[in-house]
Amino acid sequence: MGERDGDIIDYFIGEYSNIRKIKHKYLIESEDFQIVETINLKRTNMSIYYTVNEYINDPYLNQISRKLSLKESLKIILDLMNVIDYLHFRGVIYRYLSPSNIFISKDNKIKLKDLGTIINDVITSNYDDFTEYFIAPEVLINRESTNENVDYYSLGMIMKYLLCKDFTIDNCGYKFKLNNEQRIFLDNIIYNLTEKQGTQKKHTLKNIYICHNRKVSTRL
Repeated sequence: MGERDGDIIDYFIGEYSNIRKIKHKYLIESEDFQIVETINLKRTNMSIYYTVNEYINDPYLNQISRKLSLKESLKIILDLMNVIDYLHFRGVIYRYLSPSNIFISKDNKIKLKDLGTIINDVITSNYDDFTEYFIAPEVLINRESTNENVDYYSLGMIMKYLLCKDFTIDNCGYKFKLNNEQRIFLDNIIYNLTEKQGTQKKHTLKNIYICHNRKVSTRL
């Protein structure tokens, strides 16, 4: 067993009961954590654990994003703001918010990957090149020294991913038809969320949610 595996088990022993209590309609539930002590009636020589989560069989956001309309994309953004705001209220920083960690149902409802799996990925630094685009730079440098701003950054990058022609560049250009006021509004939000100086972010998710809903969604 590696050192990071031990870190995961130690964390879950102390915190899994609290993780299990965090429930939201847009979050896959973490249901159980157990340490495996025997295999085939023989005691194991290393610490092995398993977790049980709510089952879901829907595609990831990055698998269906090209098929989404503007309205569908905006709904996903607003729902993400809703669940991230709730997690922050509960004292949880998600850290690895990305299209590859978001499930989308046939009726366009989101489900974030469960907290147990995300915590495992954060502790083991388990992410691919695509997911790395959405992880805040400060998380990549030091996963322990982070605050809510890292999730703001990820939200901003997901907005770029869903709304822009090329989310990997600064002046990405929107792939949907927007009027000038809408473009300026979205430009300002995305810049505020993804700017490198995370401590300078001034908008709460609740305020962005309300403004976004009034200025963009209602004008489609």
